[in-house]
Amino acid sequence: MKKLCLFAAFSMITLFSACESSEMMRGVITHVGLSGGFYGIITPEGEQYVPTNLPEEFMEDGIEVEFRGKVQEEMVGIQMWGKYIELEEIKRAQ
Repeated sequence: MKKLCLFAAFSMITLFSACESSEMMRGVITHVGLSGGFYGIITPEGEQYVPTNLPEEFMEDGIEVEFRGKVQEEMVGIQMWGKYIELEEIKRAQ
């Protein structure tokens, strides 16, 4: 029982830290043609993110960006593509 509780506590800490990214990540803005079309971000590692608050000036296919934000683990939508993220910062990659 004690081992299970420690595992559960560790898992929750890991989940929480995965939800909030304090360091900048790199990615490419991509237009996804599903569900009427939307813009997502794909990282070099293949992670897919759906920004909930992407500024209009970044809604262009192929822009390389640096970004950070909070992953919205409990958010569900019709896109069925990637993880939802509330951006805290986004800028063009240099």
